[in-house]
Amino acid sequence: MEVEELLQRFREEAQSRTDAIVAGLNDLRGGAEGAAESAAGAAGDAAGQAGDVLENLRREAHALAGTAGTLSQERLQELGALIEEALQSAGETGGRISDELSESISKAAAALAEGADAAANNLPEPDSLRDAISDLAARVRG
Repeated sequence: MEVEELLQRFREEAQSRTDAIVAGLNDLRGGAEGAAESAAGAAGDAAGQAGDVLENLRREAHALAGTAGTLSQERLQELGALIEEALQSAGETGGRISDELSESISKAAAALAEGADAAANNLPEPDSLRDAISDLAARVRG
């Protein structure tokens, strides 16, 4: 299989997986409001479900980072790993994720998809990729 074809397939995979990450984060934002209004037991169940959602999203990011690395797309791999790290950290806090971090992860996911599209079309790296790496690295690693 030609590299160009592999990059096209990765572009499609990246779009699908980043869409899933953004949708999952949006679901968590909506679920947090409902959990706040629930009884203590139901809120505990919601926190467990949020942790499960975050773990699934982390796996999506892990798969993206791995595929990007396999295709020698180092910057996309770096961003995928940062998204994974951010989701893992959020999962370790009982499934709580701040709106600010959720928004940063969503922007990073969009930048990763944009970067995969640029790679597949032999275009320069988009500025959004650099910006997302910088922003998320600062949030995750301080």
